[in-house]
Amino acid sequence: MKLQLYLPFPLALASLSFFSSCAENSNSRKDIRPNFILINIDDLGYSEVEPFGCEVNLTPNISKMAEEGTSLTSFYAASARCSPARAALLTGCYPPRVGLGRGSEFVVLMPGDTLGINEEEVTLAEHLKSAGYATACIGKWHLGDQPEFLPENHGFDYYYGIPYSNDMWPQLRRFNFPPLPLLRGHEVIDTINTEKKQSLLCQQFTDEAIAFIEKNSDNPFFLYLPHSFIHTPRIARDSFLLVTPNPDKNTGGVISEIDHSVGQILAALKDLEIDNNTMVWFMSDNGGTSETANYPLRG
Repeated sequence: MKLQLYLPFPLALASLSFFSSCAENSNSRKDIRPNFILINIDDLGYSEVEPFGCEVNLTPNISKMAEEGTSLTSFYAASARCSPARAALLTGCYPPRVGLGRGSEFVVLMPGDTLGINEEEVTLAEHLKSAGYATACIGKWHLGDQPEFLPENHGFDYYYGIPYSNDMWPQLRRFNFPPLPLLRGHEVIDTINTEKKQSLLCQQFTDEAIAFIEKNSDNPFFLYLPHSFIHTPRIARDSFLLVTPNPDKNTGGVISEIDHSVGQILAALKDLEIDNNTMVWFMSDNGGTSETANYPLRG
């Protein structure tokens, strides 16, 4: 398996030309084009995982990625905010260039915002779909919540997740937010209205991701897995609260679960015997907040 650990994420995907050589020795299927999995963590600090110096969060699976793959330490996000950083990630363009340097009234897109990813922009998913790849976005989108902006209108065959940040819900009192929807495609299938439901998002996204991998294991696929963790509110499940040595139990717990999710994804690839034909990245979207560990970076 080709593993790459990027913290934080680069503006451009210039190394895509390298990927086609990674599957030359794979015998797992007739179509040897490599699969791509992009695991994007929300607000993860630079030094919140063991390979980057953390001593209070348990991340054995991420550490294994670093040991077996490549760690890139000088890559930079195009913005310190969610929406513009993700716009750059999926288009390869500076956020103001594609009209998403900020939301219409705030630094990021808010629920009901009239702005979103432009239909004329070509996303990474659209490029890969045109090359015969199955594509899925599972997790936090935050590039517009109106129907025309949602992932299935921008190159993704399948979408399951929340349309913006997990703190954009009625419990955040300083804004009058609507209920936080969980979508499958364009359909609202649930609302995230309790702390318990917040704590289940990571596992739900992981389960959906594995189901997509299993369904498409015989064909090339691109999986974009932008987790809502570790963005606030950080609400970890009890099983992860109990094992983390981090004094900040919820932060340590959600990072432990992210690591557990990484392990589940890697195990699924191995079980399906497509690990040698899959490139996996793990990255932060735009670095951590002041509440996370970012040393030696400033923010």
